[in-house]
Amino acid sequence: QRKLQYGLDFAGRQSRETDVVVPLGYSLKSPDRAEVEREKENWLAKGIDPEAFVACYFGTIGNFFDIETVIKAAKIVSPQGKFQFVLGGDGSKLQTFKKMAATEKNIFFPGWVNRPQIQALMEMSSVGLGPYRIGARMSLPNKPFEYFAGRLPVLSSLTGELEEILTANKAGLTYRADSTSELVDCLLYLYHNRDQAYQMGMNGRKLLEEKYTTEFISQEMLKHLTYVAQRNYS
Repeated sequence: QRKLQYGLDFAGRQSRETDVVVPLGYSLKSPDRAEVEREKENWLAKGIDPEAFVACYFGTIGNFFDIETVIKAAKIVSPQGKFQFVLGGDGSKLQTFKKMAATEKNIFFPGWVNRPQIQALMEMSSVGLGPYRIGARMSLPNKPFEYFAGRLPVLSSLTGELEEILTANKAGLTYRADSTSELVDCLLYLYHNRDQAYQMGMNGRKLLEEKYTTEFISQEMLKHLTYVAQRNYS
């Protein structure tokens, strides 16, 4: 309802019966299995430890995501367990964050990653990161759905609807944006409670399958468009 009102405010009009909000969702169609297995070998060759607690992120390394807090948290938790952080993507701040993490052997910046690489790394990871900056205007971005597809618990700084979904479905945790201490607490909690972390990932996958696959959303959108068309021509 909040997202609908947000759009209506931009449009400058009242709500109509035919208005609808459509989430992005994520497709359950997996990349070629042989490709994924090859990419797993490539990740191993790059130093990803299958025994480590791997926190992954895929996206823009720029102004919309708070990678700095992730790096600060990584430096704190690293002495307390076998952690690795893989921050995939490219952007205007990539070199800045690489310099910030230069002394940390457990932080990896592989650059832009494709779908098989993402799938392979998610299968080797323990948590998916959504480090949104303070004031981020997203509501339900595609990144959490990607992590749901990979059966990963979501660790996000985005408040509002995503936080409500993660809490209600026990599919992840939310920390305050820019709060290194809260991110550290969440990482250590998931690290020391692997069974709960695993169940969160399974809960997210179940939620995706029931409500947020692109296939399901397309079917629901088709139903809505058919309803709108029938109203207009009846």
